[in-house]
Amino acid sequence: MGLSKQTFEDMNQQQEQIIPVPEQEPTPREILIEKIRKKQLRLSFSSLKSFTSPKEFLEYKLKKFKASPDMIFGSLCHVLILQPHLFDEKFVVVSKGPSTDNQIAFAADYLSGLPIEEAYSNNYKTGSHTKIYEELKDYFAAVQSGKEIITNEVYDKAKKLTDYLISTPLFLKYLEVLSDVEVEVKWVANGWYFLGYIDGQITGLKFDLKYTKNANPDAFERDIVKMKYYMQAGMYDDATPGTLDKYVIIAFDAKGNFCDIVIDRSFIEYGKREYKYLLSMLEKCAAEDRWEESYNFFDHSQRTLFKPKYLKGFATDPDGIE
Repeated sequence: MGLSKQTFEDMNQQQEQIIPVPEQEPTPREILIEKIRKKQLRLSFSSLKSFTSPKEFLEYKLKKFKASPDMIFGSLCHVLILQPHLFDEKFVVVSKGPSTDNQIAFAADYLSGLPIEEAYSNNYKTGSHTKIYEELKDYFAAVQSGKEIITNEVYDKAKKLTDYLISTPLFLKYLEVLSDVEVEVKWVANGWYFLGYIDGQITGLKFDLKYTKNANPDAFERDIVKMKYYMQAGMYDDATPGTLDKYVIIAFDAKGNFCDIVIDRSFIEYGKREYKYLLSMLEKCAAEDRWEESYNFFDHSQRTLFKPKYLKGFATDPDGIE
């Protein structure tokens, strides 16, 4: 007896239902969120500071890091001041790097693996690649070394600045008694794993060296608050319990100005409370899957902006109005 039409259709439907659906590979964002949920992501001061909103935190962790010229210059000065013997290991000096938009784009295309002729034709309408390649061949070799690239001009500027700084009484006061520099610290807080580096330490004292645009202490005090350096002090105090009597930030700028500022113990303790609060909020965000939220994640009620008292009134205002 043949199968009925209904039976045949039912069998086909069952076969369709059991056809395996290929699983999609998780996206980098999904992988990151899962690592956060399981506390498998190692954190640092920089990453936790970026948690101004769930959206900002994910973007910070997912973006490809590219150091700015100021960051490279600050890192170069750090090495020249604290670890000059590691300069050749970390940096390579070239006479010239790509400077124009066309040169930058040509170099990026060539270094990405394109044939040199194709990289050139992508960015220039006429001429040959020979001249531009000769100008940049030292730069290409430097890129392949994997080290940070700086020009002679940048190196000379940093060397002149740091030679001056390390000769000043303030810098000598710290550098002459240093026991360790660039100290790696690892610790666990609330189940999260952390990694950091303390620029320098002496018995009972730790200091952080900061390159800034303006080392005037009145201006840099505001930077300490804005950049949350007090929280970094609290985190490193947590990483080295019982060993920190004083935490000092030494700030310097490109003009050769400098200052040293001690972070008060009360401010260090505040920094500890803040980073523990951020960890609890990160856990909350992961548990409730609130990654699509922005600054409203921390602002639980709508803000109202009132007129600041310092704004002046007007001659036409009625009496008594504010």
